[in-house]
Amino acid sequence: MTLGDGIRRNIAHVDPTERALFRDAFLELNRRHFAGTRTDTPAGGVTKWFKQDEIHQASHVHGTPEFVPWHRELVNRLEAMLRDVDSRLSLHYWDWTQDPRSIPNANLGGGTTGTLNLFTPDFMGHGGTNTAPIGPPWQNSVAPWRADGFYVPGANPDRITSVNPADPCSVVERSVNGSPATVSADNGVINAADYPTMWSLVKVTHDNMHGFVAMGGAHISFRDPFVFLLHSNVDRLYAMWQTQVGHPDRLDPTTVYGTDEPSLTGGIEPWSGLPPTVRPWAAPENEFDTKTYKHPSVVQPPCYDTLPTHPATVTLETPSLVFNDVPAGETAARAIVFSAVSCESVHLAISVGPTVVSGPAATSFGTFPTLGSSVAIPHISSSIPPIGRIWISYTGTTAGDTATGTVTVHSTETNQDFVIPIAANTIARPTVGTMLVLDQSGSMDWLAGIDATTKRIDVLHQSAAAFVQLVQRYPGDGVGMVSFDNAAYPGAAVTQYTGGPFDLLAVQNSIAALHPQGATSIGAGVALGRNTLNPVTGYDHKALIVFTDGLENTAPNIASVASSINDRTF
Repeated sequence: MTLGDGIRRNIAHVDPTERALFRDAFLELNRRHFAGTRTDTPAGGVTKWFKQDEIHQASHVHGTPEFVPWHRELVNRLEAMLRDVDSRLSLHYWDWTQDPRSIPNANLGGGTTGTLNLFTPDFMGHGGTNTAPIGPPWQNSVAPWRADGFYVPGANPDRITSVNPADPCSVVERSVNGSPATVSADNGVINAADYPTMWSLVKVTHDNMHGFVAMGGAHISFRDPFVFLLHSNVDRLYAMWQTQVGHPDRLDPTTVYGTDEPSLTGGIEPWSGLPPTVRPWAAPENEFDTKTYKHPSVVQPPCYDTLPTHPATVTLETPSLVFNDVPAGETAARAIVFSAVSCESVHLAISVGPTVVSGPAATSFGTFPTLGSSVAIPHISSSIPPIGRIWISYTGTTAGDTATGTVTVHSTETNQDFVIPIAANTIARPTVGTMLVLDQSGSMDWLAGIDATTKRIDVLHQSAAAFVQLVQRYPGDGVGMVSFDNAAYPGAAVTQYTGGPFDLLAVQNSIAALHPQGATSIGAGVALGRNTLNPVTGYDHKALIVFTDGLENTAPNIASVASSINDRTF
């Protein structure tokens, strides 16, 4: 198993070093705060850890069909926070058919296995039959108390009495009494005939396990980090039910909830901004997310190590390719774009074509040898599915020509064939007069991030000089330049390339002469570039290209010269 592969696993099966990282990320969440102060209404300054308790107390979904997908959203969001601390982490689960105090065949590190107790001072804390504070690692066992502990004995004000989520708890207690769940109960959930039966059964076992590992009661259990191991397991069973062979309807937002669907059409509180209000999804931040229970990120199961199947879903984001107005003799590129959600890499490759359907004899659709005709989209745990691109080429023939074609792409994992139609037309190659607007401010003397020596101004020199070389491919185009720091400066007028070896020498010399200095007013550069370019005539089109690191700090800024920016400003 690989740390960082995005798969949620039995917490007892991951390496002890990963369990330590997992614990430390939970501790770190209690050191990070949302905006605001405790005296705000609603309260601000809540730690990212205790925000989970605030959310849970504000949203009552346990006795309704929302129970399962609402907790999936909560678990997914907590996992995202853990990954903000350490991007390699996943929100692993406790298999509640095993006693957490004595899990057999667990990963003890160094290639050894044995019996594992999750309730130790270096992982989950207290796990005795008596009700007692959860203790280390969440708080010291004796004074002095850590201010960043999951509870602070003697805290005043105390969250328990103030009911203010920004206040610390004076105690978080736990006890473990009883027996784990049965495998047959889990199988009942996984094999349930429909959604209403499934969530009702998993709710029963969930309630029993909250009794087995008692975390203070239904409304305060989310002050205990162990609760997320429990709820990741709830979601795992839901995911296993969804991915049973022969039930694609359980992965479809329109059918997954069955007869419970009418009660699962609204927004998800509190993240959708629905009352009861919880910051930052309410005022003053208003960072609400209007997703519903039918959103793909809520319906699509996360990756678990026990899923019987996890069908990949591949979406064609570009149902057609259009090569519009390609100049005669020029080669243009268009990408076939796919997105994929899967627990493994998804492989896509051209299986047929690209084939010309209609057009003059010289018509050719192709691929680029350096880019290939296939792509692998890696598994990435993200609310935004990763994408992959396969690039297709078309070379303009004669002005006025039109052509059509087709290309078929095969997805190995889903055994799908995507047929993409292609359309293209050729125009006479237009002439273009281009004004380069080049940043010579002091920050351009900083490193570019490429290596230990290359500066941003070096990249600008190379890029602008390369552009001038490209202009010299065809006579008739022209190029000029201006520069800017805290002010803007004329450089070289737009000069037309007529085929001579020295036509653009003045432009090249002006680019080479740029040296970083001063502050940055991108707006000043854009305004001068536009005012210099506007009177220029003799070209079919005119374009403005701005080279900058974007660190504007002096007026006028970009926003103040918005009227100078059009669809040929790059």
